[in-house]
Amino acid sequence: MCPTIVEAKTELKNIFGLNEFRPHQTKIIQAILDNKDVLAILPTGGGKSLCFQVPALLLPGLTLVITPLISLMVNQVAALRRQNVAAEAWHSQLSSQEEKSLLKNISTHQLKLLYLSPEKLLSNKCQEILKNQAISLVVLDEVHCLALWGFNFRPSYLKISDWLKSMLNRPKIVALTATATPEVVAVIISQLSLKIPFIYQQSSIRKNIFPSVIHRQTPAAKLASIFSLCQQQPTNTILIYGATRVEVEWLFDQFTLYQPDQRKILKYHGGMSANDRSQSLKLFLETPENIMLATNAFGMGIDKPNIRLVIHSQLPSNLENFTQEIGRASRDGQPAKTVLIVSDFDWKIQLNLSQTQPQHLRKMLWLKHFCLTKNCLTQTLASYFNESSPSCQNCQNCRSIKFKPSKIIWQKYLNLIQLKIPYRRNLKLIAFSQLKTLTELNKLPGIGPLWSRRWGKQVLKILAV
Repeated sequence: MCPTIVEAKTELKNIFGLNEFRPHQTKIIQAILDNKDVLAILPTGGGKSLCFQVPALLLPGLTLVITPLISLMVNQVAALRRQNVAAEAWHSQLSSQEEKSLLKNISTHQLKLLYLSPEKLLSNKCQEILKNQAISLVVLDEVHCLALWGFNFRPSYLKISDWLKSMLNRPKIVALTATATPEVVAVIISQLSLKIPFIYQQSSIRKNIFPSVIHRQTPAAKLASIFSLCQQQPTNTILIYGATRVEVEWLFDQFTLYQPDQRKILKYHGGMSANDRSQSLKLFLETPENIMLATNAFGMGIDKPNIRLVIHSQLPSNLENFTQEIGRASRDGQPAKTVLIVSDFDWKIQLNLSQTQPQHLRKMLWLKHFCLTKNCLTQTLASYFNESSPSCQNCQNCRSIKFKPSKIIWQKYLNLIQLKIPYRRNLKLIAFSQLKTLTELNKLPGIGPLWSRRWGKQVLKILAV
């Protein structure tokens, strides 16, 4: 006899301390309990995890959760263990002793949920031990990665379907994501061979997030805007995305030298050691307010409610990634701002990419349309996902927002102009930076020893006021 939604509500109360499911969670969980394949598209903060975690506790066998990032699986497992749920994450950063303990728990049927990557799932060791397991459910969390990554640098995603077909008793499949265009939905259904799936789709657009686009052509101008935006959010957590590791390291160096406030500055990218990434993530989650500088390797499944500003210092690769990344803001439902900073150089990088990846060209054209449109940005983003949306009345285009620094910073900038320095392009950046010495001044983009010797003392005198 199949578990019932009443039993699911009992588990929700006893394990997670919640009284009711959200309406969409009830529908999705009911479909899982009815033994159906499920594809659910819910915005960030929509409660995707409970949609499979509660059924996993009711079903008799093991639930496999396939997820792309170690940080994502570690966070979810830690949260489940705090609720005394038998869950483990199998990944490459486990010590030999930790892996030995995990394998014992699997072989003795001690687990209800096992989190792992596509690559780990398809490894010989994993395949061998899973042969003796009764698998009730296979969950693909962040399943948009199958379509976005599977055809390029995560081919293991495309082999999951063959593994499922090879099973004598194929378990039901639950595929979850925050964003998916109609094309991505079709790829997911095809690649996973979902059987008459129950499809539940909410809008990918978060109504409490207000997007803006600004154009800055030099590193100095971009940095000045970033500093200004951070100073306008002095007591909140800020997430700043760079497209490359080089960009993130450059931003980290600039913030370290010219930190505009006293919040902790953190960084996260794939070039860091596993221990450094883990420590950075821990500090991000545990520090009430901070500024995180990261590539798109950071953010999936991060549950920090007070991120009030998300900045992209470079173009993201497509609007799916952009929507996923800005969706990390204000999971508590409070208003949040997002700012995409665009330069001509960024377009050249994306154009070069589109020449090697023809499917990228359409996405790049949509991205360009988003950056250049005078129409509502929220409405434009919705149309990319084939959704309809009224004008939001809160984005940059709806409100005709112009970014202005604080009065003190602006006065410093006006005072610097009065020095009649011939080359003024970097004066805004200088006004936003907390410079105290000529050495610090020399390290700013576009400033050198000759400039510093001629103007440095006068500049520092103005900044000290």
